[in-house]
Amino acid sequence: MTQIALDLDRVRSHFPGLHRGWTLFDNAGGSQILKGAVERMTEFLFERNVQIGGTYAVSQAAAEALREAREAAQVLVNAARPEEIVFGPSTTVLLQNLARAMRSQLRPGDEIIVTMADHESNIGPWVGLREFGIDVTFWPLDRDRMGLDPEMLRSMLSDRTRLVCVTQVSNILGQVNPVAEIARIVHEAGARLCVDAVAYAPHRAIDVRAWDVDYYVFSLYKTYGPHYAVMYGKHEHLLELDTLYHYFYGRDKVPGKLEPGNPSYECAYSTLAIRDYLADLGAATGGDTRSRIEAGYGAITRQEDALVGRLLSYLGSRNDCRIVGQARNEGSARIPTVAFRFDGRDSGEVARAMDDHRIAIRHGDFHSRRLVEDLGLDGKGACCACRWSITTRSRRWTGFATRWIASCRRRPEPWASRALGMALISHGRARPGAGRVGRPRCWRERTDPSPRAGGLTDVRSALAGARQPAWPPLSVRMKAMKSSPCEPIRSLV
Repeated sequence: MTQIALDLDRVRSHFPGLHRGWTLFDNAGGSQILKGAVERMTEFLFERNVQIGGTYAVSQAAAEALREAREAAQVLVNAARPEEIVFGPSTTVLLQNLARAMRSQLRPGDEIIVTMADHESNIGPWVGLREFGIDVTFWPLDRDRMGLDPEMLRSMLSDRTRLVCVTQVSNILGQVNPVAEIARIVHEAGARLCVDAVAYAPHRAIDVRAWDVDYYVFSLYKTYGPHYAVMYGKHEHLLELDTLYHYFYGRDKVPGKLEPGNPSYECAYSTLAIRDYLADLGAATGGDTRSRIEAGYGAITRQEDALVGRLLSYLGSRNDCRIVGQARNEGSARIPTVAFRFDGRDSGEVARAMDDHRIAIRHGDFHSRRLVEDLGLDGKGACCACRWSITTRSRRWTGFATRWIASCRRRPEPWASRALGMALISHGRARPGAGRVGRPRCWRERTDPSPRAGGLTDVRSALAGARQPAWPPLSVRMKAMKSSPCEPIRSLV
């Protein structure tokens, strides 16, 4: 397949939320919405906003919009047919609905395997089935690889295992799990596989048929759309599920029986814009829509790999930083979600201090609390998840980082790293600087450097009393493609 580069100006033009004066480092919790997605929703609400099922033209047009939405999602995930697409308010709701619809298929003593690496959305609904006599077993994390070991799963499977629930990418560890290999092992044991792909879908192309997964769920609002979600299920499996709708919706009413109250038509319709955007990124390669989507994702991946490599290299070079997860991106096995922690830093104070500079970050456990506790992180578990989607000019970001660090009158705060500097000027708002960025003397030594003019004096003041031993990792979720120009930082460079 022909490799293409992203047209960054064109990418930014699709996201109106980038023009609010904020630098957004929290997009792993919800991406900026595409202009096209808003336009599709508006089109439906203005032109087709009636209930489906009527004989009149407007109702037929509304039904057509929902059909087109399923077909768009079908192309995104490479499903076999549009009836395999189920819409819902969120991944959490869809997985809870799936557990409820599957309940009658399970018997006391049956086993479901969940992972310690998952978001609670793909753990809680299954743990809740214990009250019906279902055994729920945890597939532990392989501490050496900081990921899931398929061979460990093989040893856990038995003739009682009915379902394995796994995350394709942990929203803290960032490692891509080998879903196709896991599916093969699960199917050899006669069980089925349910995949949470929320942290994967914004970054890599999805292919449910190539991977042979049984259920696959992700959120549109993490993938450039509105607050909505999609679940794929093999058609024969969906037919077996109980209805969640009225009693007269029989088992054959797929997928409607799994969308009680009907889906949000306008949110579902926005899926067309997501499909079109990703296909547009790969338009230069030609081919059908699916091929162009794969090419578009390929361009995103190459941009992200270059950036996450720099970030991991820098963080790994520091003696006061611990990366939570793999410290290298070998074979593009990592998405650009990086969790790390600095010694002696109150992550909450860092986040609040950055608010004054219109830099949006977050700290916490990100609803992967079981993983945070399993890793022995503090209960306030502030993990820094840095998600990158566009590149920057090296001279600009290195120049920015050098000047910013040098401007600090005291020892620079550890979070004032090249990673942050790189993202802050990702839209060319910082003046370029020359020279090589290294670890300045004031960073290596614990003595204060000589005073320099300027700097983040107010931020340092806010952090003055924030140092505590062994503080959990700072959580900064960022997607540079979704970052906005950071005017308040201009004065620092």
